[in-house]
Amino acid sequence: PRDLLYRRIDERVDGMMQAGLLEEVESLSTAGYTLGEGPLDSPGYRELGQYLAGTLTLQDAVERTKTQTHRMARRQHAWFRPSDPRIHWLCATDPHLNDRAGEAVSDFLASRPPVLQ
Repeated sequence: PRDLLYRRIDERVDGMMQAGLLEEVESLSTAGYTLGEGPLDSPGYRELGQYLAGTLTLQDAVERTKTQTHRMARRQHAWFRPSDPRIHWLCATDPHLNDRAGEAVSDFLASRPPVLQ
């Protein structure tokens, strides 16, 4: 459910901040990388770069990171349609997730023709 997804995203962003995301962004900026461009134009880097530039408060940067990540999740959900038969969806809260993922990979590989060497 979307509300659970957003809550998990928010918790992940908070965890990334506690684990040193701001310090990582600051280090990249100090090293001369342009935040908000190329691979650094992703949620977190862009917003924390704006914080370091003085255009956002830290709280606003974190909240915008969460919002941008919510948007990215919505786009991914639209791209990977739940009805697409090529996609095997797994529930992240399933206590047997690792087993089910392993089975899905094994089934997929078993259905493919062997690779010629």
